[in-house]
Amino acid sequence: MSGWWGTFFDAFYRRAWAPVLGDERTQPELEGLEKLLLEYPSGRILDVCGGDGRVARPLAACGHDLTVADYSRSMLDHGRSQVGAEALRWVRADARALPFEGSFDLALNLYTSFGFFDTDAEHLAMLSSIARSLRPGGYLLMDLVHRDFVLRAAPGRDWFELEDGSVVLRSFAFDPVSGRSVESIRLISEDDDVERSWSLRLFTASELRTMLWQAGFELEQLWSGYDLGTFSFDSERLLLLARRIGESARAGAWGRGELSLEAPSWRDLATDLRCPIDGKPLQEAGAGLLTRVLERFRSGECILPFSREPDSLLLTSDGTKAYAVLDGMPLLTAEDVIVFEGMEWLCRTERGSHEAQ
Repeated sequence: MSGWWGTFFDAFYRRAWAPVLGDERTQPELEGLEKLLLEYPSGRILDVCGGDGRVARPLAACGHDLTVADYSRSMLDHGRSQVGAEALRWVRADARALPFEGSFDLALNLYTSFGFFDTDAEHLAMLSSIARSLRPGGYLLMDLVHRDFVLRAAPGRDWFELEDGSVVLRSFAFDPVSGRSVESIRLISEDDDVERSWSLRLFTASELRTMLWQAGFELEQLWSGYDLGTFSFDSERLLLLARRIGESARAGAWGRGELSLEAPSWRDLATDLRCPIDGKPLQEAGAGLLTRVLERFRSGECILPFSREPDSLLLTSDGTKAYAVLDGMPLLTAEDVIVFEGMEWLCRTERGSHEAQ
C-alpha cells in the first residue's frame, strides 16, 4: 500500500529536518498565507499531508477552521501533543483516497508534499481526491519546489549541523527523463549513524496545469513563493492556486467567520466522511454496536488493526466495513479497515434496536 513515505515521517525526520522547518521558514509562509486567506475563500480548510500541523496550528490560533489529514501516525500524534492542537481536527488518511465529500472551501498542500507516489496515475488520483473533498468553486493552494530550478541549481551534496552537534549529510540526484529526484540523508551523532533515502516526482508548471485540469481544477495563479512574487523560469518555489471547476461555492461560506468557543471535532465533518476504499458514506455506530464489537475483540473473534480499543466506530452505509476513532482522531486509510465475523448481523441488530425505539 505505501512506499518510502509510509515510514519516513517519524521522530528521525523531525530531528533531521529541525533546522529546515523552524521559525525562519515557517513565519514567512504564514505571512504569505494570511495575505492569500484574506483575498480568497478560507471558510473550512483542509491541510492535505499536513504532518504535525507545523503550519496549521498557528493558522488555527488566528481563528481559521482547519482539519489536518496525513498518513503518518507519528506526525499526527506528535502534532496532537503540541500547544494549540485542540483547535484543529486530525484525521489519518491516504491522500489518494481522502475520506471527505464536498466538505471544504480550501485545501492546502504545502512544502512539496506532492510527488511521493510511484506513478503519475496515483498523483492524479490524489488531485482528484482533493477535488472531491472541496465544495464546488473551492480552491487548492499548493507549494512545490520548482522542477526547472532544481535542474539548474540544486546542489549534489549538502550538509548542516544540529543543535546537539550531530551532522546531517544530504545527497541529491535528478533524472530528467523520469522527472524524479533521488535523495538520501545521513545523520551522524555520537550514538547513531542512520541513513535514509527517498524518491520524489517533480513536475513542471505545464505538467501540473494538465493534471489539475484532468482532476477537475482550473489553474488560476502562479507565484514564485510566499512573497507572492512573479513566477518565472528561475523561481526556486512554485506556489499555485487552482479552483475546483463547477458551481460557485455556497453563499456565505467565504471568509473566516466567527471564532467558535468550542473546540472543533471530527463530528463536524461526520456527514461528509466517506470510506477510502469504495467511497460509501460513513456513519457513527451506536453505543450498543460498539459494545458488541469490543466484546468480540476481547474474545478474539474481531481483529482490529491497532492495540487499543476505539472510542467510536464509523460504518459504511451497507454495514460491510468499519473504521475506528482513537482519541478523537478518525483512522481512515485502507489499511485501517476493521474486519470481523458477523458484521451484517451486528448492523441489523443495531438498526433493529433503533427502529424499535
